[in-house]
Amino acid sequence: GKSVMKRNGSYIEDGRFICSRCLKTEVNENNIDTVIRSVISLLNSVGFEDIIYDNFNYKLISKDEMYKLHATSEAVGLHSIENLAISECGISELKETIYILNHLTEFVFREVVAHEILHSWQTRNYLKERFDRDEDSLKRVEGFAQMGSYLVCQDLLKHRKSYYVEQRLKRALEWDNLYYGKAFKSIYSQFQAYPGSELQK
Repeated sequence: GKSVMKRNGSYIEDGRFICSRCLKTEVNENNIDTVIRSVISLLNSVGFEDIIYDNFNYKLISKDEMYKLHATSEAVGLHSIENLAISECGISELKETIYILNHLTEFVFREVVAHEILHSWQTRNYLKERFDRDEDSLKRVEGFAQMGSYLVCQDLLKHRKSYYVEQRLKRALEWDNLYYGKAFKSIYSQFQAYPGSELQK
């Protein structure tokens, strides 16, 4: 969409103000494939070998479009199941789309898309909690997906020092949120013992 230029940044089409530095590192239609493939490569390397690029569609959307899908103004990502067929042998047909808020910096985008990809992994591996809607199941579903964001932060620190990322990791382990904090810490401890595909057993 069109942007209105302002000193040190721009107002974009949905009213958000994005600083110039963030605009320079944003994920857009020109680099989204490269960034997503690098996130999948990271997840493959830590045990999620069955995640492949062609499993899902990806779409960058505005804040207004995200609100229509997610019904919250705070959402930055959404894993959507458009078509699902289950037989006695398991999932026989599945069509998914991962929606990500546009104009995110590459680092934030990587965190978001890793989270949503792990929601897809839960679905494709037919984890029971992914299909249950009780409170405990929802905690495990979100806690599990939050590992994606944490793994992205860990990976970035392997390549360069960042106080911001260090604080993100610290907050993740101290956060008392029932879904993205406590549930994440419980599942992450299991992941460290049984990484990737072994965790579903």
